[in-house]
Amino acid sequence: MAQKCLVCSHPKQTEIDALLVEGKLSVNKIGKRFGLDKSCLARHRKNHLITQLAEAQQRKAVEYSQNGDNLYDRLDQRMEKLIGKLESLVERTERTGTIGQFLGAVRELRESYKLISQMRGALPTAPTINILQTSEWFSLLADVRKILQRGGYGEAFQYLISEMSGRPVAVALPKPQDELAGLVVD
Repeated sequence: MAQKCLVCSHPKQTEIDALLVEGKLSVNKIGKRFGLDKSCLARHRKNHLITQLAEAQQRKAVEYSQNGDNLYDRLDQRMEKLIGKLESLVERTERTGTIGQFLGAVRELRESYKLISQMRGALPTAPTINILQTSEWFSLLADVRKILQRGGYGEAFQYLISEMSGRPVAVALPKPQDELAGLVVD
């Protein structure tokens, strides 16, 4: 039998729902105020307040757009101000500061340029993964080496490595029992 929701049967359900939808108080604080367990409140919010929470978020989004109070725009404006201050700081430390102060200001300015470019979509925010440093790459390389070595194509393996790295490399084929010990990449 399904457990009855303690919040739905609580005499102050309307007030509890309003606080949960508003989101200004933590579930712990609401629970203490009304003598309810936080897991009970979280379950109620998840199972019974989905529509109200979605409507509240929609209202906030409409309110932001109507007031011109867009979070992105505000953040973009603040970043522009910060960049202006950092550019002034770079100029000032270049004239009167130490090399360490100058380089610190340049680093901060560079990071701010990077952040605002990412915010505006001009730079990707996803990490770049160098597959040549991953264990999967070394495993694949060992498998390819084994296949080519068994077929007597050691030179093909060297050519493959050279082509994949985009520059000539010297490759010593390892013995089958010593997987990558002889692999040398200049």
